[in-house]
Amino acid sequence: MSTISNHLDPLDFTAIYQKFYKRVYAIAIKISRDVFLAEDIIQETFMKAFKKMDTIMDSSKIGPWLSKIASNTAIDFMRRDKKTNETLTDYNDFNKIENEWLKAVYRAKEITQFDEQEISEEIMNLNPKERSIFNLKYQDGLKEEEIAHKLNISRAAVKSRLYRARQNIKTGLMNSHFK
Repeated sequence: MSTISNHLDPLDFTAIYQKFYKRVYAIAIKISRDVFLAEDIIQETFMKAFKKMDTIMDSSKIGPWLSKIASNTAIDFMRRDKKTNETLTDYNDFNKIENEWLKAVYRAKEITQFDEQEISEEIMNLNPKERSIFNLKYQDGLKEEEIAHKLNISRAAVKSRLYRARQNIKTGLMNSHFK
């Protein structure tokens, strides 16, 4: 006799989104290599998942289920973009675009819905390693290689900490505005 857990409550979807956002983002960025397209893929993935939440019988399968949806959605997006020939081909272009956008947001606060005080508070909430790297990158304008050399860590560690810092700032700002 097998036991099947209850269907998931749709109200749990917010918790599911928060728990699996990074996983879905990682899949989307790995396949698309485009931070902007990855956001579209994430949105589409969670919309598809929300519509089909009633089909999940075992809550332990949500992660793999979302991963499969994200992969398929990203591949569909890439096929669609390939047909319209609108994708950029160089990952460095994407990285430059993202970095310029983040610098603009960090330096020109009027672009965002958050004021300077809110952003400063979230930066101060970062752990010391993330805060240090974030400030070296966006306040001092150092490149990842320069930060790695200055702190005697790998470039991968710099990239990882920058990513976590940006995500933590974004999450903190969103949480403070949408409580």
